[in-house]
Amino acid sequence: MAIVHRYQLPRLIEIGVAESLDLIVTDEDGTALTPDAGATVTIYDGAEKLVTAGDVTEGSTSTYTLAAATTTSRSPSDGYIEVWSATVDSTAQIFQREGYIVRRAYHPTITDTDLTDRHTELSNIRTKRGIDSFAKYRNEANVEVQMALLNQGRRPWLIFDRSAARRAHLFMSLHLIFMDESSVIGDGRYRELAATYLERYRYTIENMNFRYDSDETGTISEASRESAGTNLIITAGPRRRWR
Repeated sequence: MAIVHRYQLPRLIEIGVAESLDLIVTDEDGTALTPDAGATVTIYDGAEKLVTAGDVTEGSTSTYTLAAATTTSRSPSDGYIEVWSATVDSTAQIFQREGYIVRRAYHPTITDTDLTDRHTELSNIRTKRGIDSFAKYRNEANVEVQMALLNQGRRPWLIFDRSAARRAHLFMSLHLIFMDESSVIGDGRYRELAATYLERYRYTIENMNFRYDSDETGTISEASRESAGTNLIITAGPRRRWR
């Protein structure tokens, strides 16, 4: 049986903030698997162990609370790793998740209101489907935006101008919603809207301009202006490429 360790993005650990860590394990069909008692997690920052075999609360979503004091004196780092040890389906397993220790977490900036303000008919679609919100589409779009930035060498949580990602998040959310709706009712108009918003998303994500905390100081400097395109441009300070 194939075992899936399900997660979407690198873990972001804010310095000096308590974090609830989760481990989600499923079979290949997506059915949740609960580890046996005795699961543990070991957490590293580089070669240094921050937590040694912390006690895990097992469940369909297993959890461990990382105390705020664990990271209070840390500096921003890309060396964060969680190593979970658990027995699943009678077999000992190791699950690893990468992450970053950051000054400030990244938060999305849109809600359903932003979607319905652009397309009022979305309120009718939501009612017709009997769903409370488009959260699953917005969440998936948020993952898409962050991964696109990471693939360009941009760490979203280092972007000062969080509003710069708003339009990309909005356009990808609308693409996903209209694409799904077109597959449900076979409406060519929705498929056209989905294609239009995908094109707008691609243009926007490749042409974002923002101030970026390249030195990870948490403050804005004269050399903070950059773009998110393949050829990254800094309008003040030396030209360089960040990874």
